[in-house]
Amino acid sequence: MHITMRIIPTGMFLLCDTCAPDERRVKLYFADSERSYLSVSIVLRYLKDSIIPEKMTATIISNGGGIIPTATSPTETRVPYDEYLMIKQ
Repeated sequence: MHITMRIIPTGMFLLCDTCAPDERRVKLYFADSERSYLSVSIVLRYLKDSIIPEKMTATIISNGGGIIPTATSPTETRVPYDEYLMIKQ
């Protein structure tokens, strides 16, 4: 698996209507060795208003593009595209 990272400000893609103006999110790009033709990212956002317990979201998105190798090749990641809430236990 290959991962790269960048910090994204509020006004950039994925747009965030509920983010504070100074809030930053982390966007991770990754490649699955079994589905290298899919271009996928995870956007991590720490939820500042939730002190106890601490929470963050992880949004898995497609970056688009790519060529599906065969008609039977999967077009989804092994973890579904969606937003996931993570709560510190």
